[in-house]
Amino acid sequence: QMMDLAANKEFEKAARLRDTLQSIESILEKQSISDPNQEDKDVFNYTLESGKAFFNLFQVRGGKLINQENFAVQATSVTEEDEDAKAEVLRAFLEQYYEKTTNIPKEILIPHEFPDQNELQDYLSEEKGRKIKILIPQKGQKNRLLELSLKNAKVFAERNRASWKEEGDDKK
Repeated sequence: QMMDLAANKEFEKAARLRDTLQSIESILEKQSISDPNQEDKDVFNYTLESGKAFFNLFQVRGGKLINQENFAVQATSVTEEDEDAKAEVLRAFLEQYYEKTTNIPKEILIPHEFPDQNELQDYLSEEKGRKIKILIPQKGQKNRLLELSLKNAKVFAERNRASWKEEGDDKK
């Protein structure tokens, strides 16, 4: 993505991606050293824009980032100020995601609570045959991973906004 942006002379965006990547590497290096348990975790965060929720997922296994994914889902009537609607979007997304995946870690980090959170946690624990924790970190290493996931979600939303703009320009 950085090379594509640089090739299109979008150097500031490429630099932001480079900085984000360096931040991820830095955080995960520190985590590997400071987390003797090296617990497996999924880190979810998202941003709302243009009637969509842009999710970012970090899959951390054995203390190392093994995968990052981005998802865009419809959230037409949801605004940043509507906490109940945001909680519902997060709940629906997590239920759909974990309905389809078999790779369930010990910890799932999310930015805020949502309805039926304990029920989802219990269901995932039962499916996996071991305790699964859904956590909302407020400080420390886990919170830094959550913040980094939010930055990546915002980059993903911005990238999509640019592609919509280009598509709109073509139609004029």
